[in-house]
Amino acid sequence: MYPSRRLVLLTISKLKARSIYLAGVGTLPINEQFSLFAKAGLSANRLSVSWKENGVFQGTESKKRTSPMFGFGAKYNLSRSWSVVAEYENYGKTVKETIGTNDVQLKTHAFSLGARYSF
Repeated sequence: MYPSRRLVLLTISKLKARSIYLAGVGTLPINEQFSLFAKAGLSANRLSVSWKENGVFQGTESKKRTSPMFGFGAKYNLSRSWSVVAEYENYGKTVKETIGTNDVQLKTHAFSLGARYSF
């Protein structure tokens, strides 16, 4: 007798990652217009996953994790009030789990380019 086998199609229908952090920032002015900065602190991360099995909704699970975070970037002053900023942030490991015999790690990063207005 052969064991029965069943084909299961598991799909992730929604994946949402959120992070909030508290960090100290150090700035290194290069000249009047250009400066570099770095930040370090702690990040509170949350990951929510919803999945389906063979097209039928099965559930949602959330995980929370606090991790060290860091970031760095550059700022260019266009005028006394306006500046352009490019930045990289690493929020650490959002999830670190063991599933079966496999270690699963999800890390969260962000690259941003923006404008700032100072009063």
